[in-house]
Amino acid sequence: MRQKQDRRVEMTKRLLKKSLIELLKAENIQKISIRTLCLNADINRSTFYKHYDSQYALLRDIEDDLFANIEDILSEHTSSDNDCDKDAQLTKVLTYMRDNIDLCQILMQYNIDPEFENKLMSIPSVLERSTLDFNSTLSFSNFSHTQLFVLDGSYCMIKRWIINNCPESPAEIASLIRQISKKLYNE
Repeated sequence: MRQKQDRRVEMTKRLLKKSLIELLKAENIQKISIRTLCLNADINRSTFYKHYDSQYALLRDIEDDLFANIEDILSEHTSSDNDCDKDAQLTKVLTYMRDNIDLCQILMQYNIDPEFENKLMSIPSVLERSTLDFNSTLSFSNFSHTQLFVLDGSYCMIKRWIINNCPESPAEIASLIRQISKKLYNE
């Protein structure tokens, strides 16, 4: 019996998440009512409130899922000095983002959560991977500025790629980001 409840809860949450993503394509989150969200998901409002207290809490849950999946992809691999492994890690993340393009476009393009970029770039594995090409001759100050530039520049490249419906392959974007970061960290 417990397993069935867990599956029902997961199914309900999945329907609510899907509904919010669909509605966000046409409407700002502030204008999406719980009533509309529940009607779209074909779920009672009382059921919604068993799991979330607002559409913002549901959005946070969606973001947390995205961040957890990216963290899982990056933690599948150990840190390696092999450039092919580093490219493969980033390629897997970009492939995941391309496979979830609707969600990524909504989160990146419409500025629904102004902290989204900071949250994404603060994922521990993302921060760790952003320093793999670090040249230890950089001063701490120069390292901090360079890391910020690499993270923000990478985010902007990925955002443009996602918004433009991923015209290049994930491997091409991963390779370009890695080439740029290697040059910056080793100059």
